[in-house]
Amino acid sequence: MGTKPHISMTQFAKLHGPLISLRLGTQLLVIGSSPEAAAEILRTHDRLLSARYILKIMFAGGVDLNRVSLMWAPQCNERWKVLRS
Repeated sequence: MGTKPHISMTQFAKLHGPLISLRLGTQLLVIGSSPEAAAEILRTHDRLLSARYILKIMFAGGVDLNRVSLMWAPQCNERWKVLRS
């Protein structure tokens, strides 16, 4: 992917079309690179995409929720709910 993954994804889309699946380790990544493809993915798979998957490696050194953005908060506990509101 290089240092500019958005450029790489644009080139992949030009070569392979607006819907791309990519395996990054054990995680399957599906990319909809056009507004139509993205809308179709969200319309047909909204329940699957409503959960959030966070790689465990993000928390190897421990996490202090006071210094972490909501995006990387590891637990969905009371503190997470406060950050979310």
